[in-house]
Amino acid sequence: MRAPHESDVLPLTGRLNRGLLFWRSQVEAVKGLLKVHRELLYLALSEEFATLMFSHAKDPNSDVEKVKVDVVCFDKDFSVVGLAGSECTVAFRAKVNYSAYVCYDDPNTIFMDPSGKTHRTSYQFEGMVYDSAKVSGTAKLVLNSKWDKLERISLLSLDTPEIVVTATPEI
Repeated sequence: MRAPHESDVLPLTGRLNRGLLFWRSQVEAVKGLLKVHRELLYLALSEEFATLMFSHAKDPNSDVEKVKVDVVCFDKDFSVVGLAGSECTVAFRAKVNYSAYVCYDDPNTIFMDPSGKTHRTSYQFEGMVYDSAKVSGTAKLVLNSKWDKLERISLLSLDTPEIVVTATPEI
């Protein structure tokens, strides 16, 4: 087997450099599009966030309903983790401010049922609360063929399966 000659290596190096420059330009294009079209990511994250499991920190059996996203603050930088055809996958982190209706038993008023079999509470906390949660996830973006327009988000997945509400309803 002969050793690679300089003429064998230079074309490969050139192709590799062109590929890296193309990839870098695509990454910059995606980051620019996300600055302009952040509302699509906001809507997709809002929809996905509302489908997560919710519980209250003071009672894991609490009811948390009517979750509504109020504000999403994305971290400044998105990480482009995949490019293929007219699709791109980005990783992100965000703080989500939301409201929710919570109902949970007051742990300070628990007493034993006279039969000794069940616990009951004499008071429940319930009402609307406003809280925030930090989330991270990935989104699959579909771009037009020129990579100058974000057409839609085909998939958004959050890494956090459950949100624990810490805010307490006003009495």
